[in-house]
Amino acid sequence: MFLGDRGGPGQVPYQYFDFVIIDDYYAPGTRQSLASLLTTSGYQVTYAEEQEFPGGYRILLEVYEPR
Repeated sequence: MFLGDRGGPGQVPYQYFDFVIIDDYYAPGTRQSLASLLTTSGYQVTYAEEQEFPGGYRILLEVYEPR
């Protein structure tokens, strides 16, 4: 999820991250809680893409950056 020696959801309100990527493929089920935390902490979606995999499986990828 959050990588690095100082990374973690607790750093989001301080806009510690230059960008955050939420990807349903690698982190399924985390979108709702993280998206809410990011938007209330001053981040906005700067890129979004829906990807389709064989068999009709779809995921959403979003990039959040500070406003």
